[in-house]
Amino acid sequence: MIISNATVVLAQLSTGEAQNWLADNLVPLVLCLVGIGLMVLGAKGEISKSLTAIGGIVIALGVIGLSFFPGGVRSAGEFIAGLFVG
Repeated sequence: MIISNATVVLAQLSTGEAQNWLADNLVPLVLCLVGIGLMVLGAKGEISKSLTAIGGIVIALGVIGLSFFPGGVRSAGEFIAGLFVG
């Protein structure tokens, strides 16, 4: 009986709610923390470190963005291939 109840509960779970929570809460929080960190580095005069951090963050957010959209990887691949093929 316990196994059948667990199977029913597991069948109802999905990653949609986790994706919504990450998009609504975690990503803006990370961006806020990164912005504060960049302001601190800028105030110390370490602009090169802050620009390196911005580059890494842009790449990381791009990868995260691809994971949120179904077919995002394929669309990005077609776009990049279109830049070279024409």
